[in-house]
Amino acid sequence: MDLHESRLKKAVSARADALEGLEQGTPGYAEALTELGRATDALLEHARQVPERRREARARTRKTWVKSLAAVQSVAAGAGVVFALVGPTSWGWLVLLVPALGCGLWQLLGTPMGSNQLPIAALCTLAALGAVLIAFHVVSGWFTVLVLVLWVAALGTAEDAGRKK
Repeated sequence: MDLHESRLKKAVSARADALEGLEQGTPGYAEALTELGRATDALLEHARQVPERRREARARTRKTWVKSLAAVQSVAAGAGVVFALVGPTSWGWLVLLVPALGCGLWQLLGTPMGSNQLPIAALCTLAALGAVLIAFHVVSGWFTVLVLVLWVAALGTAEDAGRKK
């Protein structure tokens, strides 16, 4: 229950208490009854809007997660690209790192945020982090297969999301 709902309930209660002290047909009874009806209508209207507000809050949370995952992905892949170009990492890893950077930037800057973007962002971020770990030789090069599987899963999820629109 939010603060506005609490105020509306108190208003209904106050109007009901005011009406309780009056008898039908006495002066002020019709006005008190009208005020109780208005307060009740306001409370009911507020209650009708609750599901939509909850959906909006969940959508904002998903959008925040997608943007955060895309930022992590972009930073990790960008660092990998820089180290591949100027550091000890082989240029061959750019094959995995550049698409990871592009995907992260695309999600961060240019994609419309639908409700189905979170799984795509999570898969892309895992693939990007995997590519960076492989490029820096933190994990075995055999994990390249896992990164490729994650990319294919992300692309499949994106394709399914596109068909559902």
